[in-house]
Amino acid sequence: MMAVGYYFEFARNLDLYQDKGQFFEYALNWRDHFRYVAIADNFGYYDYQLLAVDNNFGIAALYYYISDFRFDQTISDYSEVSLYVNSITILASLVVYIKICDFYDLGLNGKLTFFVNFPFLYFMQLINKDAISVFALLLIVYLGIKQKYFWIFVLAIVFALIRIQFLVFGIGYLALLMCKTRKRAAFISFLIYTVTSLFAGYVAGIQVFVSSETLGDGFSGFVADFSRRYYVGYFLFNPIRILQMLYDFSLSFSIFTETGGIDTARLLRFPQLLAVIYFAPVLISAFSRFFASVLRGTSPVLFAVPAFLLAWLMNPTINARYFTLIVPVLILAALIEKRRPPARHGRT
Repeated sequence: MMAVGYYFEFARNLDLYQDKGQFFEYALNWRDHFRYVAIADNFGYYDYQLLAVDNNFGIAALYYYISDFRFDQTISDYSEVSLYVNSITILASLVVYIKICDFYDLGLNGKLTFFVNFPFLYFMQLINKDAISVFALLLIVYLGIKQKYFWIFVLAIVFALIRIQFLVFGIGYLALLMCKTRKRAAFISFLIYTVTSLFAGYVAGIQVFVSSETLGDGFSGFVADFSRRYYVGYFLFNPIRILQMLYDFSLSFSIFTETGGIDTARLLRFPQLLAVIYFAPVLISAFSRFFASVLRGTSPVLFAVPAFLLAWLMNPTINARYFTLIVPVLILAALIEKRRPPARHGRT
């Protein structure tokens, strides 16, 4: 019901929506929505030579084929159908979340933590890749818990059609899950870090996917430019970029805009931020003993975090929205760790 109310308040009349000048500002990711609509419209006119095979093609294709069955591809229709698709996707994410909670006996309170993720209201509006990404992450983690390794690989390929990072995430996650010793987990983690960061630097050196104007003159622009020149920018600076992502996420404390309105996206992230702060001691403890988790039942959940971060850090831009995707997994990891005694012995 909240998603429907949000839709009627902001997304129903998208052609009249404005980011600024309202009490609730930045309530919709309308720029990406229009980008996907433009690509989908090319499908409708069969103007395939204008289509680029990139990270936007899959989601636009999905919505074109869904919408082709029921409406004439107007702006309002795309907004409406995206509400249905995203709501069903988030509901499916809840089902998977409950299954993970049941596997670890986290009880009703554990299941209710799903509703801390208020950004899902934002993801339910308009065409976006985030709702599907949440579902994909949780489903792949659940398959990791159930040791369904073949299906992880299959789904990584399928979801890569929507977001190419899922192929990298799936491969890295599988590599970590198959580690039986701490030393091997440490080696694989460093190998994944090296390969993903150097590949991102190589790609930045041969092809500019994000313009300098988009990246700006800040740290993201500096790293991208450094990578174009020397290829090792992401390898050297990814630890700082993780801190930058956390900092951007922490800005959810500052919900008021310069015009006196409320930044809706930050407001919705605020409960997540409080949850991460609350679970921070448990998470810090868990990740300080990260390689010991090879021998613990937490590993399928914990290992998803570095695999996710390293895959998403291949993107030259840093955005708190990306971090919100992994927060449900972080909460699950913290809840599981709180129920388990520390591991005292194990192979090296």
